[in-house]
Amino acid sequence: MLLHASPKDGCKNARSRPRLANVLISYRRADSAGIVGRIYDRLIVRYGAENVFLDVDKIPFGADFRTHIRKTLAGTDVVVAIVGPNWLGRSNGQLRIHEQNDPVRAEIEAALDAETPICPVLLDGATMPSEAELPPALTRFAYVNAAPLDAGRDFEHHM
Repeated sequence: MLLHASPKDGCKNARSRPRLANVLISYRRADSAGIVGRIYDRLIVRYGAENVFLDVDKIPFGADFRTHIRKTLAGTDVVVAIVGPNWLGRSNGQLRIHEQNDPVRAEIEAALDAETPICPVLLDGATMPSEAELPPALTRFAYVNAAPLDAGRDFEHHM
């Protein structure tokens, strides 16, 4: 599916080419870092490296990631939220998603606050978190329709 962004001024010119969407990839490294590289590679082929944001390459050293993410979201058309089996970040009985300084929480919360569309991608049979598992600021995320992605033999088809 090719994503296009509508012009900010609302004008529609049939002869002008729509600009490609700006995409931000949100993921938990401990959960899905391996597959995210493959997803990123496919997205930059379609949308161009300048239109796909992946934290590893695009957050400057020394920058406050929360501030940088909020600024990046201002120009983002869609957030692709990669949800694997450990997306909530279970660690020692605690869920990282409930921590104020959790980067994944910061990204999803900022997208929800900005009303940026979010497209959850469920890896290898993962399910969307329930409302009860999420902090109050993220409960709307539990109801966003998600797309499945098999990292194995069906990867190309799903992408």
